[in-house]
Amino acid sequence: EGHFLKRLGPHHLILGSKGVFLAGQVGYWEEINLADGYLRVFFANRYWVREAFQFDGAIRFSIYRDRVMAGAFVDAAVFFDRSQPGEPLSLATAFGPGLHFFVFDALAIDVYYGFGFAPIGFDHNFSFSLRTVF
Repeated sequence: EGHFLKRLGPHHLILGSKGVFLAGQVGYWEEINLADGYLRVFFANRYWVREAFQFDGAIRFSIYRDRVMAGAFVDAAVFFDRSQPGEPLSLATAFGPGLHFFVFDALAIDVYYGFGFAPIGFDHNFSFSLRTVF
């Protein structure tokens, strides 16, 4: 997992990638949900994977210093679709707007509305993230 943050004055450009490879006897309960940290669109929680690589990019524009920001994101994940015969290599993408709040000098709250395309078709949803910044 890796992330790159470039400050453009009060605005931010964020690039990142991560991957997973589970080897050996992997039970279904150990598989990774592609929507959990890899994409910001859920696709009805259909994709549980053992191998995946993800790239994401975001731009955030300052509305009120670093306390309130608005922006846009794009996610892309390559994975083996185990729900299809032959487990073909597949691509899922997501994109959309986001709002970002920094509160109490300790919490980052992110709200996204994502639109996504995957082998099963189109999906869209809200997603939320609450993180400590330390």
